[in-house]
Amino acid sequence: RVKSDNKRAIWRVLVTGGGWFFILTTFTVNFNLCALETVATPLMEKQYDWHSIENSSFFAACAFVGMVAMLTGMWIDKNLSGRKAIALGFTCMLSAFGIWLVFDGGLDLPKGPFLLGSAICIFGLCVLTPANSAYFTKVVEYQGGAQGLFGGIWSVFMSAGKSAGPIVAGYALNLLDTGTGNWIIFVLCVPVLAINVLCLPFIAKTMKDMDSVTENLAEENRRESQSMQQSNESFDAVNTSLLKDFTSDEEKITSV
Repeated sequence: RVKSDNKRAIWRVLVTGGGWFFILTTFTVNFNLCALETVATPLMEKQYDWHSIENSSFFAACAFVGMVAMLTGMWIDKNLSGRKAIALGFTCMLSAFGIWLVFDGGLDLPKGPFLLGSAICIFGLCVLTPANSAYFTKVVEYQGGAQGLFGGIWSVFMSAGKSAGPIVAGYALNLLDTGTGNWIIFVLCVPVLAINVLCLPFIAKTMKDMDSVTENLAEENRRESQSMQQSNESFDAVNTSLLKDFTSDEEKITSV
């Protein structure tokens, strides 16, 4: 019975609820993030003669960009919509790959475009993460799925992305030793992102519907809060009136 319920929940959440897209997105984010981490150090050591201090500074800067992007994504999700945060993230990632392919696709790796593309890519990966996680949580909640079960599925795809990214990036680095241009790295890594972007139109309506449900719930909560506040104010007014009457009666008795 439990297995049957889980199967139905998986179908509702991942298929009819659109959860497949958000799982695919977390796979894409972790795939590209770990692929970038894998290729960055050997490329920078080879092309720029960078060592521990320079490489550490690079990754520290990436972490700072990621932190800013996460905060930006949370603000967009709260004040605008999660759809805009996800669209911004994919736009940034596609722009980064475009910069890399155009300026860094040859045997040389110009420093400016590579660093700029890295910053834009990290920003894109991180800015969509809060909204993506929030949408998946909403799908699980609205479709009646078990949080533990789908939290595990989420972790599996996250780990799969972290594993696949370095494997593909490592294979691309080996191809560089044969004289292939740097373009091979970006060409091998971009299909996962491209698939995710192509799937975006199929999930746009689902995200819009979830945003509408969230807005309606927020409006209901606001009205309930206002109603409760008005009730409290009325109760306070009655108490104040009763207290005044009691005080007046007490004064009358005292004067008598």
